Amino acid sequence: MSFLEILRTIIMVINVITMAILLYQVGLAFFCMKKRPERRPVMEKNHRFGVIISARNEETVIGHLVKSLVQQDYPRDCFDVIVIADNCTDETAKAARDAGAVVYERFDEVHKGKGYALAWIFDILFHKEKKEYDAFCIFDADNLVDKGYLASMNQQLCCGVDAAQGYRGIKNPGDSWVSGSYAIYFWTVTRFFMCARDNAGFSCFASGTGFMFRSDLVREDGWSTNTITEDTEFSVQQILKGRRVVFNENAIFYDEQPTKFGQSIRQRYRWSVGNVQCLVRYLPIIWKEGRKKLRFSAFMDLMIYLIAMPITGLVVINTVLTVVLTCLIESNPFLVLLYTLLPIVGCWVVMFFEGVLAVRAEKKRFSSVLKGLFGWPIFLYSWMYINLTAFFYRDTTWKPIAHTKSVGIDEVDGGDQRQAG
Repeated sequence: MSFLEILRTIIMVINVITMAILLYQVGLAFFCMKKRPERRPVMEKNHRFGVIISARNEETVIGHLVKSLVQQDYPRDCFDVIVIADNCTDETAKAARDAGAVVYERFDEVHKGKGYALAWIFDILFHKEKKEYDAFCIFDADNLVDKGYLASMNQQLCCGVDAAQGYRGIKNPGDSWVSGSYAIYFWTVTRFFMCARDNAGFSCFASGTGFMFRSDLVREDGWSTNTITEDTEFSVQQILKGRRVVFNENAIFYDEQPTKFGQSIRQRYRWSVGNVQCLVRYLPIIWKEGRKKLRFSAFMDLMIYLIAMPITGLVVINTVLTVVLTCLIESNPFLVLLYTLLPIVGCWVVMFFEGVLAVRAEKKRFSSVLKGLFGWPIFLYSWMYINLTAFFYRDTTWKPIAHTKSVGIDEVDGGDQRQAG
């Protein structure tokens, strides 16, 4: 077999793999149009919640989050707002206490990150203070929470749900093309991933913040994640135990997104590294145990979810190989340039209109993310390079993302047409 034939074969194999995963995701996305199965209550109860926030040097925003929580339309004696002031060197602890939270200060420069902080606080709540909670909700310090969040999550518990991911709104979609691209990304995930998977009967995944789970899921073994994407790892653990994370569209919270491209690169690199960590750690377990415990469709879905992000890095390799192949077989420079650029331009057009579809599907104002729409293809393309890098080089050092959007829940628009109207 000649070098050109080998090159063509590699490109064809990569195309088949990436196309198969893409078609699966597109096919699954159509379930967002299906009517969601109604969950019927199996009990009537005001469950007791522990609302946990891990914060490091977040004095600018933590007060607004705590205030949005203590003002919930839910009995105040049925939930505690618990802030972990994690290795803070500012006034985070004081700001959280002043707003109405119970604050635990943690100092451990070796074990940094939310996963360690959660394991630490659950050990205190369960084993040292013997606290009794029916469920926990997890938030990041930059969030704001709609006043109906806890009541909606309580309804899910009354329906027998094990865990639920809330609806992520965006605090700052119009601040820059980067924050606008993040908004489009999360709206895409909300409609074509979370909603679709829930409708199809598959498990969703906890998405970093704004999720809820029953306390007995962690009461015995504690919080036992070891990767830097504790949300994905926690979700995989629950799916392997036969549980589902459902999507709760009515439990709304708001999240601040990075506004600078450099910050975005660091954050998405961390997500990609965590995904590869989960892939390496859990793929053998899923193959060994999951195919026995899970129904075939759920088993395959979990496998595809874990490999989908790293596989996008193959698109970068495929692009380079295609350019090399074109240069070898075509002597006309104009045709080389044309054959190289046409697929890239075509992908950009598809990505742009996919962004338009996401904004439209979520009933957001196009004006709120206009810069983000035109930056969206750059956002996606850069993520492919990030995924490729994360597969070969994994730096797990925790690096903070600064949060500066100091606004209250009443000041948030989020690009929502309903709020704007």
